Amino acid sequence: MHGHLPGRRKQTRPKLPLFRPGHGMLQPEVLNPPRLSSTPFEPPTASRELVAMMYRYVAALLVCTCVPVVAEPNGNFEGTVVGVVDGDTLDVSTGAHVYRVRLAAIDAPERSQAFGQRAKQELAAIVHGRPVSLRCDKKERRPEGQRSREICTVFSGGRDVNLLQVSQGWAWHYKAYAREQSSGDRSAYDGAEEAARANRRGLWGDPHAMAPWEYRREAGRSKGGGQ
Repeated sequence: MHGHLPGRRKQTRPKLPLFRPGHGMLQPEVLNPPRLSSTPFEPPTASRELVAMMYRYVAALLVCTCVPVVAEPNGNFEGTVVGVVDGDTLDVSTGAHVYRVRLAAIDAPERSQAFGQRAKQELAAIVHGRPVSLRCDKKERRPEGQRSREICTVFSGGRDVNLLQVSQGWAWHYKAYAREQSSGDRSAYDGAEEAARANRRGLWGDPHAMAPWEYRREAGRSKGGGQ
């Protein structure tokens, strides 16, 4: 057996501090960093509220970019006529939306009425597929379930299309709403109807032509069984 030699002590090497170029001597505590806590970091209350607010803001932006907002026409706007419903009603597209437009201050025959289809054809010949500018003053109130209509004066090529329908004899000047016109427009529409009557243009070729508001009233009575 081998034992320790008498008189000799076991030698131990001294622990020298580590040296890293450019950093100098490292302290002993650097060699043994403290253990990280396993408890998850909890941000302060103010920070959590800020993060929540940012999430809500981003969500709102996503909704705004995904859901198109349709703006209602206000005053003047432009579009292209993509449909003619009857002698005084159009569908106008702005590219983002299609508006149903009722020509202001005139009344054309109903589609089921005499001259109704002809009035529609004449209006289509003027504006269908063409760019128009519109001056809209109000929206028509209609029963629930029916499509609302913008009440507008329509211009095509610098011409007042509403007035043109009257002057060519395919619509009446709707005097029940004449008070909503300017005095100049009211006078022009009155004169256009009188001239069309005198010259028997369009529907005025029939001396018994019935105004559309009277036709609607008669049709309503027939449906209701009234006298």
